[in-house]
Amino acid sequence: MDNFARFITKIQHHLSCSHGLLPFNYLGVPIFVGALKLRFFQPLADKVKLKLVSWKGKFLSMGWIQLVNTSFLAYSFNVYKWPTSILKQVEQWSRNFIWIGEIMKKGIVTINWAKICSPLENGGLKINNLQYENNAYLLKLS
Repeated sequence: MDNFARFITKIQHHLSCSHGLLPFNYLGVPIFVGALKLRFFQPLADKVKLKLVSWKGKFLSMGWIQLVNTSFLAYSFNVYKWPTSILKQVEQWSRNFIWIGEIMKKGIVTINWAKICSPLENGGLKINNLQYENNAYLLKLS
């Protein structure tokens, strides 16, 4: 056994943990080496999708806006710049949920989504734009 292997074994023993490989999830956030890949973020987006589907058909009154605004992704937003395609997908599910009550159905929308995302005092519903939110969380780190 070489020195590095002995060192790893000693750390495992003292910390009571096992030696693992990348990629893995820690607190729901993917930990990996290299470039961002959609496959690392799709499971998180799918969790949001399942949450929206579970709310379908429930009497939520105006609470649905607050539910959509509750970012399940906030923790991972602090760590990674999310792929734009995934953020657009989650926003599309949110829009469909707000307008129709189902995430996979598209309906006719008469109000611009940017207007809906604007503050209440500007006539919007103050729904968070996920791309802006992701950038804001990352700017906190700089």
